[in-house]
Amino acid sequence: MSIEVRQGNNITDRFFGDQEIGNIEERGYRLRLAILGPRISPRHPHFEYTREMGMGHLESVLYHRPIGGESIAFMLPERWLSVHEQYYLIHSLNRHPEIVAQSLRSVDIITQSPLILGSAHANEVAVIGFNDAAEGLVQNELSDLAHGRKTLEEILAVRALGDTR
Repeated sequence: MSIEVRQGNNITDRFFGDQEIGNIEERGYRLRLAILGPRISPRHPHFEYTREMGMGHLESVLYHRPIGGESIAFMLPERWLSVHEQYYLIHSLNRHPEIVAQSLRSVDIITQSPLILGSAHANEVAVIGFNDAAEGLVQNELSDLAHGRKTLEEILAVRALGDTR
């Protein structure tokens, strides 16, 4: 795994690293979104302990119910949201009573949803990827693996050489 784990106030700090993103002045809270590259699957073992992160707060955000705490984080919340809710998530955050009262000061969202990202500003988004070669086989690699033309080790060896055949 190539993601460096850093000490921080939030488990999601490792996704953002040293990048200074968020627009506290405009929004009244720090919103940070990390978009996972298209070759990253929610099944990746890196997410084993964080897959459900934030799920318990989705209803509270969408329906402006109490959250408690200064920060919340969501890991791939689109898995639990309808299309309409994905679009509405950041809009609902902006109007949440705890954001307005400035008791909720930081929200991190790790996502692959264009509907969620569409409500963010450019300075609030970090694009991240893993250098984990076993992650995210593309269509021709999946086909080769599924039809027995290549083993996973052969596919990864080709990748390691930088060959994209």
